[in-house]
Amino acid sequence: MFVCVAAVPVWLEYVQFSIGGMGEEGGTARIRATFDRALTACGLHVTKGGNIWEAYREFESAVLAGLLVCFIFI
Repeated sequence: MFVCVAAVPVWLEYVQFSIGGMGEEGGTARIRATFDRALTACGLHVTKGGNIWEAYREFESAVLAGLLVCFIFI
């Protein structure tokens, strides 16, 4: 499988753009779908694929932290 190194930063920019729509209906699902597409395209790149995995982990951690904060204040 060939993965273009230049594609990784492009996917990361696209994911950041997608995160801007998180407050919209279905926003979290769309962001996860974008991450899944990015991982399919570049997630196995030896030196740069980890950047996408790290961004996805940070996103899911932020979502979880937001859910925990909402749960505590309810």
